[in-house]
Amino acid sequence: MYPTADLLAVRKPVVVTDQLQAPADFLVFRTVTTHLKENKQNRCIILSTFNDVPRWKAIASKSALNVDQLIASGSLKFLDILSHVQPGADTLRPLLDLVQTSVSDPSAIIPHFLVVFDGISTLEWLGFNATEVSRLCRALSSLCRKSSASLLFRYHLLDREMIDSTFSLLQQLAAYRVEVRPLSSGKSGAVSGEICIHLGPLHDKSLATIEPDKTFQYRLTDFSATFFTKGTGATVL
Repeated sequence: MYPTADLLAVRKPVVVTDQLQAPADFLVFRTVTTHLKENKQNRCIILSTFNDVPRWKAIASKSALNVDQLIASGSLKFLDILSHVQPGADTLRPLLDLVQTSVSDPSAIIPHFLVVFDGISTLEWLGFNATEVSRLCRALSSLCRKSSASLLFRYHLLDREMIDSTFSLLQQLAAYRVEVRPLSSGKSGAVSGEICIHLGPLHDKSLATIEPDKTFQYRLTDFSATFFTKGTGATVL
């Protein structure tokens, strides 16, 4: 089974990379829903440059997850980056302050908080300063570590061979990198793509269930995704 719970249990940054031919929306969604279903007291905040609420509602409707109810209860919070900072801004500090307010709420009894920074690469495409983006990534990592919160970065790769400074930084900050990629052999009706988990500098050696560089294959369905070990074709939910 894809080890979502173990990856979050380390409470250290996890980087998810994907490509245009193999977007990781389903994996980010699975991570968030697993986290929220694990304990009703758990919380999640999602930072994104997209208008995510309608998209998440559409995805959640297929898996009996009530996004409106989660938002109303405070379990799930969407933070639209462009509503708080604009390209060319001198600093991205307002975003950090908003996350800090949520994860440091002294009135909330929160067993486990998950912060999802969805689509960091999009910030640079929109014209945000790369240095400020890197500073925000470092600051979020430090904040989540001090707050014992899990942190997931999603980074879109235009080319697997091209590594920029932001991606290099994320790899340095990560306990694990989860690579979502298309099949090298091309499209298949039975397999949608592959997932490979790479160890990062901060990986937790005590989590023996996470095997380095192990490859899973996945198939997207109308309602979810199924996973299986590469080469077996045996479906694992």
